[in-house]
Amino acid sequence: MTQEERIHEIKRLLSQKQHLLTRDLAAYFNISFDTARRDVIRMSSTGQAQRVHGGLMANSSDNVPNFLTRNQIDSPLKTKIAQVAQKFIHPNQCDFIGPSTTLKKLCQLINGGDLQIVTNSLDNSLELMQAPLPQIRLLGGKIDKEHRFSYSVTAIDLLKRMSFNTAFLAPQALKKMAFILIK
Repeated sequence: MTQEERIHEIKRLLSQKQHLLTRDLAAYFNISFDTARRDVIRMSSTGQAQRVHGGLMANSSDNVPNFLTRNQIDSPLKTKIAQVAQKFIHPNQCDFIGPSTTLKKLCQLINGGDLQIVTNSLDNSLELMQAPLPQIRLLGGKIDKEHRFSYSVTAIDLLKRMSFNTAFLAPQALKKMAFILIK
């Protein structure tokens, strides 16, 4: 059985049990403890589960880790998504890039490009400040320290008057911003 097949099965098991021990995974798949440990590391490093002492714990669907925790996960998938998104960015355009660890990777890829970026993400702004271009417009408001973005009714009004060639948004950020503004 390949690692991908095991990971698929581990996800299924996690949905039933919520917590799995590395030694139990080794026995279940009839693999070495080190192989099971590599599966645990792969799942936690790609954000598919949380690594805990002795094994894995299922991610809670309503408890997304904060930005700094997610930023520690260096998933190749995030890089691939950012590379695909980069294809939609062209010189001399104005784009919106929302807060997201994946979109932060996009900012790394477009740094130095001749365009204008509007964002409410502190981390995107910091990333884009590494070069003279692109131009950056940071939306103001109250800071959500846990998820590292700003929000305000004034910023929403400003966005309504702006036009973007492309807007890059993360689903979790949309959910979080909507909740804050409604609150």
